[in-house]
Amino acid sequence: MILKYSFRQMMRTPTKTILLFILIMFSCVLLTLGANLWFVSKVIMEDYEGTFITIGTVQQKQTAVEKISRWDAGEKDYQFYAVPTYGAFHPLSILDFEGANYVLQPEKRPVYFAYSQDFVNYGHISADDLYQMHSMVIEVKPLEDGIPDAPMKMQIMDVKFGRLPDYITTLWLCDHYNDNPQKFYAEKTYIMLVHWGMSHRDLEGIFPKFDFHTWDEVAEGFYETENGKRWLSLIEALGHYIFLTPVTPTQNTNLLMPFYNGEAFIKMGRDISEDEYQRGDRVCLVPRIFAERNDLTVGSTLKLSLYYADYGTLGRLDIQPYGVLNDKGEVFQAFEIGDYTVVGIYDLINPNDRKTNFNGYEMVRNEIVIPSVSVKNDDKENIVSTGPMMGYTTSFQIENGSIDQYMVAWNKLGIDDLEIRFYDRGYSQLKAGMENMRSMSQLLLISGIAMAISILLLFCHLFISKQKRRAAIERSLGVGIKSVAISLLAGVMVLTILGCIFGSFLGWSLTGQVINNLSRETYYSTDFSAWAVNTGDGRDGLTLSTNLQNSILFTSFIIGSLLIFVSLMIASFYVRNTLKTEVLAALYNKQ
Repeated sequence: MILKYSFRQMMRTPTKTILLFILIMFSCVLLTLGANLWFVSKVIMEDYEGTFITIGTVQQKQTAVEKISRWDAGEKDYQFYAVPTYGAFHPLSILDFEGANYVLQPEKRPVYFAYSQDFVNYGHISADDLYQMHSMVIEVKPLEDGIPDAPMKMQIMDVKFGRLPDYITTLWLCDHYNDNPQKFYAEKTYIMLVHWGMSHRDLEGIFPKFDFHTWDEVAEGFYETENGKRWLSLIEALGHYIFLTPVTPTQNTNLLMPFYNGEAFIKMGRDISEDEYQRGDRVCLVPRIFAERNDLTVGSTLKLSLYYADYGTLGRLDIQPYGVLNDKGEVFQAFEIGDYTVVGIYDLINPNDRKTNFNGYEMVRNEIVIPSVSVKNDDKENIVSTGPMMGYTTSFQIENGSIDQYMVAWNKLGIDDLEIRFYDRGYSQLKAGMENMRSMSQLLLISGIAMAISILLLFCHLFISKQKRRAAIERSLGVGIKSVAISLLAGVMVLTILGCIFGSFLGWSLTGQVINNLSRETYYSTDFSAWAVNTGDGRDGLTLSTNLQNSILFTSFIIGSLLIFVSLMIASFYVRNTLKTEVLAALYNKQ
């Protein structure tokens, strides 16, 4: 009966009653939506802190383009080529400056080349097959005296390296790139490193045709001389070529762009762990094709004998050392030998085993990855190439979101010939979007709190404080003070509870739509998000996971419950103040 009178009293002012319900519901929507957006932004950022990685690459800028010339015997003229030139190469230590705050220190990766005749790098191709009709070391005699400024016919005396079909006993040879070739004599024997020949327009029918530049006259006892021994070393070094396998040392596979971009991925086994990288354990990753050719599986042991260290760009362009000798004219000896355990086999989204054009950012053929610290010995006596820092050889990792701070510290150094580029998988856009969402959530929360308190104060005044006369009448008729208190509270609290229930549910249902709209407006990138799905209208939207939806639903329930609790506290305060008024004073009060 008491509740009936309470509701009847509120129905006498239907406009105020409906307005209370709507405003309470709206304020609960604001509170719920604000709390949910803040919660979602927090969860997303925490989730992606471990997923997103920010790396930087460093490349020295070219200072000029140099024109170089080379004689072309076919054209009877010099051919000109433009090549980039650089200033003095910067040491890696230049990247060690105050304010850098690296997660992984900068590294300038060489490409080591491991040599073993047990390696199968090119399927069924053998060393002889590779150099048949391509590159050879041969002894020849000219059929007649002449100057090889155009192909001249020579008799094959011996093939020191490579192989030719038995029916080929003569070759047409040209000192193609020499603008002042020396005369050759028919009674003499010459040793040459020859390569498949360039075209001569007036001699198109000549076959087989080879070019040469490196040569020596062979006399009795020649191979006991210094030059002869150098040729023997060259022949041995050439034999290494097909059995050379590129090995890349690094601190982390994420510093290698193909792994960072997802072009390369672990197909079997696992990646090298952080602890293994730090300790320098002898573990490695091998490419799938190389593993198949060499019968390697996860757990196999691979002996790596490192002979060459390329600190330039050739190794990353899939160019291997070719007949390289040390300063003494001798074959390089291994500077590091170790047994490495295969912990992972990686593959490529677009396998490039037959690719011929490399820009340096790919995983080259047969490339093995090892921890940098696993190489214990100094390689300075085995360096075959040097070069400036390049984007595909030099990289580092910094904290997510610290690009601006890094660049501020870097720009203070005033170094203008190094270009630093950052890659963060869209983290910057995501962070900006999350900050926008967080700012929006804070605005909604503040607005919702201010609105809810204002509404409760106003309507508690209208429906409770303004009811002193009614409360006094009920008390004078013998109704107990508790019953009167319930009568004053019931109407307001029922409307508040209903408004909070509808408001929290509506806020929960709007949360997903708001987040989806934000993602469509590209406030943050979902390119690397596990939640990015197609919405059916040709654009990507963001669908929240089931667990996160459940969490948002729980948050909505908590917000609604808190608002009901706060409403009860405020309303109870007003009821206590109302019931403190003496009955006679309330009866004769004109309110």
